[in-house]
Amino acid sequence: MENLKQKEARAQEQIDALQEEYGSNLESDAELQRLKQLKKNHQTEYENKKKEVAALEKKAKNKQKAEEKVSRERAKLDELVKKRNLIEERLNSTEPLDDLNEREAELRQQNAEDQAIIDATDTSPSDRQAAEARVEERNEELARLQTQIAE
Repeated sequence: MENLKQKEARAQEQIDALQEEYGSNLESDAELQRLKQLKKNHQTEYENKKKEVAALEKKAKNKQKAEEKVSRERAKLDELVKKRNLIEERLNSTEPLDDLNEREAELRQQNAEDQAIIDATDTSPSDRQAAEARVEERNEELARLQTQIAE
């Protein structure tokens, strides 16, 4: 664009120089008209290039904004995928509720049987101690199961 501006200025200088040198000579009038037309063409081309540059700058700015928006939306999407994957992982890692409830019922039944052994008067001390240890272990497992069921 700067080049066009310089061409336009040179054409104007030539016009001014010819007017000074030849005055109103017929040949110089033709050259003068040619140079004026050349100047007008350069001016028009300069204006067109100026508009084209402005349009390209605007397009570049819009492209940058679009890329930034895409980046933000991609980050949101990645976050949603991450959350979904965590939920799926959590669902896959836990046992179905029915299985948990069934296991809880089994443990309670086994505890009731061992409690009967503990409460019986004719149980040997070693059997009573073993039953108490089993009840204690099952109670710990029951606490973990109840936590999972609550979730």
